[in-house]
Amino acid sequence: MLILGWGYQVERIRASFYLFIYTLVGSFPLLVVLLFLKIVGRRASWVFYCSYNLGEFNKRVVILVVFFSFFIKLPAYLFHLWLPKAHVEAPGFSSIILAAVLLKLRIYGLYRVFPVLTALSPKVLGPLILFLLWGAMFSAVVCFMQRDLKSLIAYSSVSHIGPLIAGVLLLSDTPMRGAWAITLGHGFCSAGLFFFS
Repeated sequence: MLILGWGYQVERIRASFYLFIYTLVGSFPLLVVLLFLKIVGRRASWVFYCSYNLGEFNKRVVILVVFFSFFIKLPAYLFHLWLPKAHVEAPGFSSIILAAVLLKLRIYGLYRVFPVLTALSPKVLGPLILFLLWGAMFSAVVCFMQRDLKSLIAYSSVSHIGPLIAGVLLLSDTPMRGAWAITLGHGFCSAGLFFFS
């Protein structure tokens, strides 16, 4: 609503449409999974999910939906296409809110579903971590080609979030601390950059 109501250009309609579609596609399956867990186990708990035998196929579907939902809103590489459009068309205060608060809530959400991550095998995690790190490097290269400052900040956010998610996926204490440090620094830096842009 902030982008649509207080955006700068005509492109704000397309940017708000991208944001709406990505949110709908990413969040609705997560809602279905939470309702499934509630119906099957009478509680929407990730700890229950890890302790209860839902079957291999159901477990993989739940993990895929959780990753897809969080990767869209964090944003991870290839799921980030809504972010530069949203930041470029949005007024400064909504970019600050998006960068400083909403993205950090998704990181906290990823931390809360940490028990789901422990169910993944290293064969799945290894390529996923490599994909995130390569995506972060590609996003950093794209930053060099940006002329718009807001677009530059958005692509640098994608570049910072890739190693952050990779650190969380390592399922260890030290990378998790590093991920929290990146989260805290990114919240202040990106909000400050949007404030001065």
